[in-house]
Order: sequence, then structure tokens, then C-alpha cells
Amino acid sequence: MSDELNYYKLDEFYTKCMDGSLDIHKQIQLKDLSQTKIYNVSFLRHVLYLCKANKTNLLDILNKLKEKIETFLKRLIGENFYIRAYIQTIINEWSLDLEATGIFNNMMEVFKYDNFINENKTYNQLMGGMKGLERNILKKNYSEDTDIRDTLTLLFTNCTDCKDKINKHIKKLTKITMDLEPTYNYVLIDLSMKHKPNYLEMVNEANEKSSVFSRLLNTSSDRDIPENINMIFSNYLLIINLLKKEYHYLITTLKKLDNNIHEKHNSLTVLMNGLNIKGVQPVNIDSKIDIVESDEEERGFSLF
Repeated sequence: MSDELNYYKLDEFYTKCMDGSLDIHKQIQLKDLSQTKIYNVSFLRHVLYLCKANKTNLLDILNKLKEKIETFLKRLIGENFYIRAYIQTIINEWSLDLEATGIFNNMMEVFKYDNFINENKTYNQLMGGMKGLERNILKKNYSEDTDIRDTLTLLFTNCTDCKDKINKHIKKLTKITMDLEPTYNYVLIDLSMKHKPNYLEMVNEANEKSSVFSRLLNTSSDRDIPENINMIFSNYLLIINLLKKEYHYLITTLKKLDNNIHEKHNSLTVLMNGLNIKGVQPVNIDSKIDIVESDEEERGFSLF
């Protein structure tokens, strides 16, 4: 059924979330391809469909949505006097010394999902290499002492490299997740509850106080205030929350991989010391070690 609905195209979906036409915490109404029935789908289900249709991923779409909504809001604030003035009154109510555009963190750093995929692939290859080592030892396929020394050296080198990369990714993801939290989250929440009529009150007040000449100079118009301006702020906050959730998932997964590699790294260190193997140099595991792919999470093997 999911592929039989008339989903929004990616650019249209971005636009509707950006201008508040879609309320992402509500079900999205979609017609089937024959235009005879209406179905309700969640925001996440729609995004996952777009991921599949556009060969992209959830993280990239959420980051793009955050960027587009933030850019759209900044343009509204910069170009429309009434929007800027009303937001400034809300900021003043919080007793803050802050310009209207200062409610955003301007955090641009993102994490590439491909890095996560690549580390998972490297991890599976590493675990496959260790299973290959166990299998060959049990079958006594090592006729010379140098064979097992070379294999251990390769595994140890690549285990160390994989562990270092995963830890760098975890640190970066943790920083991004912390920076995602808006400094003035409470102001943004306040604005998510302010509808267009609230802004129109600012228009009326400004018109009463200003002269005809000054009104002519003011290019702002009440017509330029989006009908669902409160929804734009709400969508922005919800997108940030979804991003944080996705980043937390990546961090948790990478930490599990790191814990497993840490155990293997310690075991390999003991074996390396026992065989008095030193002077390890980086080697590419892909071309040297018997790789075993596995869909299951590797938990080590009996030798370790």
C-alpha cells in the first residue's frame, strides 16, 4: 500500500514543511493513485518513503529540512518589519538583550551518514577476519609460525584503526547533538504558539503610531506574514528533536561497536605480547585477510 499512495515529491515536501502547510506532528493526508481514497500517514513514514524513492537517508532529509526552515525564517525576519518587531517584543518579554535573528544557533555542522555506513562495513570485515583466524587455527591451516604472526599483525593494526575512527565519530556526533539544542529553545516554543493574528496586532499598532509617509516607506505587509507562521516554528523544533533522536541512535550503535572492538583489541594485545610481535605498521585488511560477512552482531569467538 505504501507505494500506491500519491506522496509529495521531495522538493514539494520540503516547501510544505518550510511554509507551515504541513504540520509534521499530525498525520499527513494522501490520496491513492486512483484519487478515490484518502489515507493518513505519519510524517516519518512519508520521509522514509522519500528516502527510498530518492535513494537518500533519513539524516540527510532531516538536516536539509532544518536548514531550509531556518533559512526561510531568517528571511522572513529580515524582510518583514512586522514579523521582526513582533518577535522582538517576545524576546523582550523574556528580558533578553538579543536581536530577532539571534534566536537561532547558526549551527551548520552535520554528520555524513555514509561515514556511519562505512564504519559498520569496516567493523563487519574486522569481525569476519577474526572468525577466519579462529577457523584456520582450529583447522590447523597455519603450517608456519610466521603465518599466524602476519595475520595477528594485520588484525591488530586494523582493529586499532577502526577503534580510533569510531571514537572520532562518537565525539563529533556528541558535539553536534549538543550544539543542536537551541540556546533560546524557550523563545522558539513561545513563538510556536503565536498565530498570525498576534502578528497582525503589531501591524495595527504600528499603523496607528506611524505617519502616512513612514507607512509608504515601509515595504512590509501583513499579506507577507505566513498564515501558519506558528507552525513553521513548531516544525523547526520538531525537526531538531528528530535529528537529535537520529544522532542518539548513531552514537548508541557506534558505542556498541566500540565496546566489542575494545574487547577484541585487548585480546589481540595479549596474543601479540605473548608472541613478542612488535613494530606493527598499518596494513589494509581488505586485501590480506579472509573476510567473512555476517548479518549477526559478532560477540567474539572462543580463542578470545
